[in-house]
Amino acid sequence: MGRLKPSALRKVASGKLRILPFEEIDKKVRSGEYQYHNFGTCHVFTQITDYSYEKVLEVVLLLGEGFLEKKEEVVAHLVSFAKQHGCKAVEALSRLGLHPTLRPLGFKQKKILLRKDVA
Repeated sequence: MGRLKPSALRKVASGKLRILPFEEIDKKVRSGEYQYHNFGTCHVFTQITDYSYEKVLEVVLLLGEGFLEKKEEVVAHLVSFAKQHGCKAVEALSRLGLHPTLRPLGFKQKKILLRKDVA
């Protein structure tokens, strides 16, 4: 796997990058619970979640560099992978500003769920 940026390494070391330890991620990939998608300098880890009404390919972790330059390739691959496994969508948690409705009550929106339906 590619190298992490210094900012990501600092977040891992401080615990602010809220992910499982890399050993646990590796274990989950080896057991088949997670899937590893290698795009050279960019790496995506996913899991397939089977809800009672649909299956979803969830992006667990995106690491590395160059995602913006490869985003079309990455998304096309994930959509194809999702289709092959009977998933109805690809979902990912992402950061995006404050939530306007709850902000007056002291809430800050830390992440947002992004979803791409699979046709």
